[in-house]
Amino acid sequence: MADLNEISGRIMELEGVTGILVATVEGQLILSQEIAGPVEMASMMALCVINGEAVRQSIGFTRLNSIHLFIEHSDDFILIFLSKYIVGIRKANKASTEEILKGFRNIFKHHNK
Repeated sequence: MADLNEISGRIMELEGVTGILVATVEGQLILSQEIAGPVEMASMMALCVINGEAVRQSIGFTRLNSIHLFIEHSDDFILIFLSKYIVGIRKANKASTEEILKGFRNIFKHHNK
């Protein structure tokens, strides 16, 4: 679990990130930092990915990488689908989603070297 804790810590260091949650695609909570109601949020993330996959298949997209949930008057949420896992990143709504996703990918590039 040390690797997951290390990676989540590095994600939390990305500019604009205010929380992180990792769950299985079935909605089982694995890790949460700075997320209120993490068990319920893990279930919501699983439902979003299931429904996102259904939409993806029906309109012919090749894959589902991420879902961005815009929340008025609060932090936004980015869901990243990683085959068996979902990473939820809560971000300040003024923060750049593109920069956070780029930073996320860079963490894994450097971690796997």
